[in-house]
Amino acid sequence: NLLETLLDPARGCLGAAGSGAGAGAVVGLVETHLEPCVAFIREACREKVPSNNHNLTRSLLNLLETLLDPARGCLGAAGSGAGAGAEAPPHVDRLIEYYFVWALVWSVGGNLDDESRARFQEFLQDRFTAHPMPHAADGNLAEFLTSAYDWAVTADEGGAGPRSWRNSWNRARDS
Repeated sequence: NLLETLLDPARGCLGAAGSGAGAGAVVGLVETHLEPCVAFIREACREKVPSNNHNLTRSLLNLLETLLDPARGCLGAAGSGAGAGAEAPPHVDRLIEYYFVWALVWSVGGNLDDESRARFQEFLQDRFTAHPMPHAADGNLAEFLTSAYDWAVTADEGGAGPRSWRNSWNRARDS
């Protein structure tokens, strides 16, 4: 279960930091944003393959559990990735918010057709403008939301935030 992973000092990056506040932030993000996003796609979007609300919710929670587990890379280059006793990176609050948005895009919006993806992306821009996330707003969240399907989230020593995978791909291809 997601909260057990988040709070377990031997497994979860939030537990390793000794703070339930991070887990509370994740729960707050899910409670604030998931239901309106699912309602929007049900009302205004078309899926490639029919899904149900439970599957979308489970997909979001699975992605978050994977992203926030240090054994699977939550601490990235900033930490040991070992889990037990590892320190959470100083930018963990921003990382949580970016991972949440990325997971929301790919769990709730990943199955949408191209036209619906554009509508969902616009909805997310409006939603996160109306309900700003304090830590992600310090970074490039607005830019991320202009093309949310084109970004990956990274945690490195320079901080946490989205990076355009298309730009990274083009640089690698051209070198």
